[in-house]
Amino acid sequence: MLLQDPAALVERLRSGDIEARVRAEAELVRIGAPAEAALDAASREPDPELAFRARRLLLEVVAPHRREVER
Repeated sequence: MLLQDPAALVERLRSGDIEARVRAEAELVRIGAPAEAALDAASREPDPELAFRARRLLLEVVAPHRREVER
């Protein structure tokens, strides 16, 4: 299965459809560290909901990966 584009998934976090947001979050978690750049950019968006979700995903996805890499 091809990985989806992290930037496109981040855009789905803006969806008014909660199921679409949940699916996008799950896919971003599955992608993991390769989604870092898109999530980092989104964490600085003026949209507070998107920025919050992106920061939370960065903490859940990227931070654990970095700890594993550093070991």
